[in-house]
Amino acid sequence: GPARFYDGPAAASLARASEEAGGLLRESDFSGYRAQWVDPVSVAYRGHRVAALPPNSFGLYLLLQLLALEDRPIGQTQTMAPERIVALVRAARVAFSVGNRAVAEPLAAPEPVEPLLGEAGRARLRSALDGISLPNLGGTALICVVDRAGNAITLVQSIFSVFGSGLYDPDTGLVFNNRMIGFTTEPGHPNQVGPRKRPAHTLCPAMVFRDGRLRLALGTPGGPGQTITLAQVLQAVLELNLGLPEAVAAPRWSMDFGAMAMVESSMPADTLAGAAGLGITLERSRPDAPFFGSVEAIERLADGTLLGVADFRRDARAYGE
Repeated sequence: GPARFYDGPAAASLARASEEAGGLLRESDFSGYRAQWVDPVSVAYRGHRVAALPPNSFGLYLLLQLLALEDRPIGQTQTMAPERIVALVRAARVAFSVGNRAVAEPLAAPEPVEPLLGEAGRARLRSALDGISLPNLGGTALICVVDRAGNAITLVQSIFSVFGSGLYDPDTGLVFNNRMIGFTTEPGHPNQVGPRKRPAHTLCPAMVFRDGRLRLALGTPGGPGQTITLAQVLQAVLELNLGLPEAVAAPRWSMDFGAMAMVESSMPADTLAGAAGLGITLERSRPDAPFFGSVEAIERLADGTLLGVADFRRDARAYGE
């Protein structure tokens, strides 16, 4: 079966550190966990198949954004066109609304994913888009690797915020993460905080395939802004046919934990004014806001050449042979 996490001395040490700090974790919690191999969820988008991790991770939100964007095509607009930014904001709003009861611990019987990615989900997205009314550096790291044969890995690891919970086990040197903020306290919600449950998880490694062949492996930090950032990059590359470096570098919008829409300071004033005219008010963020992410991506070009892109927004590097 799947490998077991934290057996033996490490589990005992972590449990002891948790208990001494007043935490709830015990050795039985570690020994009772089993690592899981899961199937990705995916949708067709602009002649490609975009794949991401299923709940309890946030991948569904990325796929729902792409479905919403495909149903309301932006067309060959400029990257900073107000119409594009407004469409991206609306797509994210409806995705987070429609997928809210599906992104949770699978054992908690959340809403099924498959119907949401089918025609029933598209109908809900369309309805939400028609009725939407919008008001006028963290602890995540990732790595993408692609080899000559096209094998690929996108790996995201997170303790959530800087130094996670702020607690560590001095005997192992391991830092406890701080992911419980992903739970809700809403009674009866599938993602309500509770025992033997994992919270909804913002991490969203993704891959894109064309005719069954890998085209892109990508991911980003940025908390709840991860899927929003990736949707913007994928829409720019797959629909606007923008080069990957240009798509990653383009100014972005995002949302904070309070669902407030914000834009990077580099967003053109004309774009903000145009968005306001379309009913979307976007505020410029503070310079150190962590929600815009830092995309790291590898694209397999048509001739088989691998193109690596490292975002300038955080410490990132691209290496090739």
